[in-house]
Parts: sequence; structure tokens; C-alpha cells
Amino acid sequence: MKNLNFLNDIKNFLNNKFEFKYMTEDLDNWIRCINKQVSFFIPVSYKSSFIQYQELYFKDVYEEYMDLSMVLYRGGRAVGLFPFCIYKQNGVYSFGSNGGDVLEPVFVEDLKPESINSIIKNILIALKETVKEFSIDPEIRFSSYSLNEGISLFQRKLLELCAVCKSVKMISFVDLSNSYDAIQRKMRRTNKYSINKGNEDYNIDIIDGNDAVNILDSTISYFREFHIRISGRETRSVDTWLKQLQNIKDLREGTDFVVSIKDRSTNKIVGMALFAATKLSSYYAVGVYDRERFKRPVGHVVQAYAIKHMQSLGIRWYELGDRYYPFNKDSNEKLLNISFYKEGFATNIYPKIVYTLNILTIYGEE
Repeated sequence: MKNLNFLNDIKNFLNNKFEFKYMTEDLDNWIRCINKQVSFFIPVSYKSSFIQYQELYFKDVYEEYMDLSMVLYRGGRAVGLFPFCIYKQNGVYSFGSNGGDVLEPVFVEDLKPESINSIIKNILIALKETVKEFSIDPEIRFSSYSLNEGISLFQRKLLELCAVCKSVKMISFVDLSNSYDAIQRKMRRTNKYSINKGNEDYNIDIIDGNDAVNILDSTISYFREFHIRISGRETRSVDTWLKQLQNIKDLREGTDFVVSIKDRSTNKIVGMALFAATKLSSYYAVGVYDRERFKRPVGHVVQAYAIKHMQSLGIRWYELGDRYYPFNKDSNEKLLNISFYKEGFATNIYPKIVYTLNILTIYGEE
């Protein structure tokens, strides 16, 4: 049985440690804050509906899981967002965000640096006190994107507190502020050929929250069935698919959408892909393609149409995913090949830095 009492004890202990409200209790302000980030990159992993999806998914993966994402306040005003969770794996409780490394808090643009530093300090002290109180793993992994102006105030604070730069991940992106022609010129030559060939062989449909409810319902239902058929098994719960359907219908934080590809001669669906999006960033969430079509380009033309649709929505950044290299300890041949394929559409590769910090050592030795 899930130890919900213990997780709720941790949730209650964090109350009043600093000024915040949990996302589930303050969803309107979460959405308001993320929609105010208009001049720099905020990844889809900060989108409330994406966080809620991840909680559903990881509750089936970990022994215990609870999302504790917070709207951060300063003087009674909502000024930032902090995706945050606690999970249990192999008998050990750890802090994270969306089932992985802790993501750094982000703040509204008009907040002064001294206010940001004060909030960060209060967060870190609260984590330290919680670790001591509940015997949670003190070695916390943090990860931070570096697309904006070098390392953030949060990263600087971690380094000042003797955090270790554990690794650097490389992430493939498409800068959608370029024209489509400019983006295409940067694509790998074989990808451009495959897109042109795909345009001859396939018809493409894009389905998003502006479509009729019955179209959305049938699209996700077929997507799930298609995924099971191609995978040979059901890899995740029905609830996660229903959540993705709900996310497409909810347009408050951006437009999630599905790209469906059909064989032009038979009108049979041979590939589907789901993209999650905020108003300014998008993420390649899940794709499934008929394996018998791999000798005839399928996924390439999906990427091309997705990029064009993102541009029509005014999205600035498209995050394709990790670019693995041989130096990555967690890489393998499959991940190297997939990430090489994704990089073929990218205009830029940016670093995502992973830090580790023993939270018990901050602000005085224990």
C-alpha cells in the first residue's frame, strides 16, 4: 500500500517554511505566471498539465510518488514556479521534479535579484530541514537549462554552496523564430530528402484543441490502440492517455496537438505523434510509427508538419530531446541512434547542466 500518510506529513511539514501555495491549490496563478514568461525559454516541463500527467505516469513507476509543485510568493504576490515532487525508489525517498532531477524555480521578469536570492535561500533551507526531519536522501540532483543568459541565479547559488557539476546533457532544439526555409536549410540533407518523399506518399492531419470533441476523443482512442499494436503491449495506463486528451482540450497554457500520417493510396494511418506545448515552447512527447514503413520515410514528414504548425501558433522553441554522445554514461546504441535522428532537424544544441548537492552541508556543517 502507498504510504500516503508519510507523504502528506512531508507536504504539511513544508507549509509555512517559506511563502508559497501548492500548484493544485493555486492553479490559476500557476497558469498566469507561466503565461507571463514571454522573453525567455520556459520548458514544457513547467506546464501544469504536463506536471499532472507526469504524476499519473510515475505513480505507476515508483513505489510511492507525490507531486508538491509550488507557486512561489513574495509579499503576497505570485512571483515564480517550482516544479517539485517526492518519490520512493528501492526503499529510499528522494526529491525531484516530474519524476527526475529537481528543476530550478523560475521567476517573473520584474522580480529583483535580491528577492530571487532570498526565495532560493528559503527553499534550500526548507529542503534541508525536511531531509533532516524525515530521513530523505540528502544528495539532491538538480538540472538547469542554459538557453537564456548563461547560468542562472539559482545555479550560481548551488555552486556557492559547493554543488558539484555532475554532468552536462546536450538538448536538441529548433529555433522557430527562423523562417521555415531557414530551418530546412539547417536540416540534415537526408532528412530533407525524406520529407520530400513523405510529401509524395502520405497525407497529414493535425488535430488540436480547436477540433470538435468527438474528433479529439476518437483520435486519442485510436492513438492508444495503435501504440499498443505497434509496441506489442500496453506500456502505460488508460488514465495517462485520458490526461493527454484533457491536455489537448485545455488551451489555457498552450496548444498540445497530434500529427497523424496516412498512406495516400490506402488512407490507412501509419504514424502518429503527440506534441505538448506552452505558448512559447513545445516538446516531442510521444510518437509511434508502423515499423513496416521504416524504409519509406514516415517520422520525417511528421516533424516537418509539426514545425510548421508550431510556427503558426507563435511558438518560439521546439525541444526535440536529449542528444546522446558516446561520453554519456547512460547512453546506448538505441539512444545514440534516436538522438542522432532528432538532431537532424535541430537548429541549435544547448546544454542542460546536472548538479549534485548534499543539502545537509549548506548554511553550516552538521
